Amino acid sequence: MNLVMNPSLEIYDTCPYNYDQINLANYWSSIDTFHAWQYHNESDGMPEYCNACAIGNFNTGIPINNYFMHLPRTGVGMSQVLMFYDESIQPSYYKRDYLQGRFIHNLIAGKNYCVSFYVALEQASEYAINHIGAYLDDGSIDTAINTSGYIQNQYTPQILDTSIIYDTLNWVKIEGSFTATGNEKFITIGNFSDIFHTSYVLYDSWKLTSTYSLYLVDDISVIESNTKAYAWNTDTLHKGYLDSILIGRDEIIPGIRWYRDGVLIDTLHAGIWIKDDTLGTYHTYILSQTLCGLTTYDTVVVSVELVSSGINTNALKNEILIYPNPISNELNIANATNGTSIKVYDVVGRLVYSDILNAKQESINTSAWERGAYFVELLLPDGSREVRKVLK
Repeated sequence: MNLVMNPSLEIYDTCPYNYDQINLANYWSSIDTFHAWQYHNESDGMPEYCNACAIGNFNTGIPINNYFMHLPRTGVGMSQVLMFYDESIQPSYYKRDYLQGRFIHNLIAGKNYCVSFYVALEQASEYAINHIGAYLDDGSIDTAINTSGYIQNQYTPQILDTSIIYDTLNWVKIEGSFTATGNEKFITIGNFSDIFHTSYVLYDSWKLTSTYSLYLVDDISVIESNTKAYAWNTDTLHKGYLDSILIGRDEIIPGIRWYRDGVLIDTLHAGIWIKDDTLGTYHTYILSQTLCGLTTYDTVVVSVELVSSGINTNALKNEILIYPNPISNELNIANATNGTSIKVYDVVGRLVYSDILNAKQESINTSAWERGAYFVELLLPDGSREVRKVLK
C-alpha cells in the first residue's frame, strides 16, 4: 500500500486561484503550516497547487501556465516547487519552497521503504539543478513560524538525487530506499542544499532576470520495499460479458508496466480497467512492478463469459468490491457474503461505522464523514479477514 495520502494531489477542498496555495490540496502544505493556514496565498516558501480545474488561470492552471506548458503525470493535479534561487544575484533573499505531505500512519521501525516521486523542470526556469530530495520525519521540521523561504540545510534528506535534471518535457523519477526508525509520518520534498553544495547550470541564458529553478512534482509514493506486484488474487478471472472491472491496485505505485497478451499497454497505473466484449475469448494480463530495483511479476488470465450483467455476478467470484475510491457521499460494498461483518476506522483508529452485511450489494451513507483516509475491515463468515483503504 502507498502510505502517502492524496499521492497525486488530485483531491482538494477549493480549486486553486493564486500562488502559494498548496494547502488547498488535501493533506499537503508547506513546512510552515502555521503560516500556510493563516494565509492562503502570497507567502514566501509555499509551493503552488496546480490543477486542471483552474484552466485559464495563468498562475495555477494546467496545462498552460505563466511558468510552464505541461500535463500532470497522472490525473489533473500537481505541485510547483521553487527548488533554487541564485543568491549571488540577490544574496539577502534565500527563497525556497518545501512540499510536505502526510502518511496514513507512522512508518514501522526496522522496515525498509521505497520512496519515489516525479519531477519536471519548468520552462520558465533559468537554472537546472541537482540535489532534489525527500526528508521523512515526525514533523519536527515544521517547528517555527518564520521558516518560510529559508534553506533547510540543517536536515539531511534520506532520498537524494545528485544528477542535474534538465528535462522539461518528460517526468523524471527520483527514487531511493531507507530503513525507518518508526517515527516518520511526513515527507518533505525540496532542495536541502545551500548554493555552495548545489550544482546549477544555465538552462536558458536569456532568462537572466528569473534567477530561479522551478520544478513540477507529482505522484509521490512511500511503499514497503518488499511489496509484490498484484494483478488479481487468483490466476484466472471469469469476467462477465460487457462488464468493466479493475485489475491490480487502485493506487499510485512507481515502476509499473502492464502487458496484454505480450503487448505493453500501460506504464502509469497500478490498477487498470478492462472491458472485453467478445464472448468466449480470454487474454493474459501481466503486471511488472519495480520498486527501488526489485522487480516482481503477477499474471491473471481474464476470460469473457455470458453471465448476468453488472458487478454483482459470479464473474467476480468471491472478490468483494468497495467503490468508489475516493468516496463522495456513498460507499458501496458489492459481492460480499451474507453475514460479513464490516467495520470502518479512521486514521487514528476510531470506529466510525459498524454493521453486518445481509445483501450482495449495500451502500453506506458517508456524507457526514470528515475528509481523510479510512480503513474498511471485512470479517467474512469463514473467518477470513480483509482490510481495504479508501479516501474521502
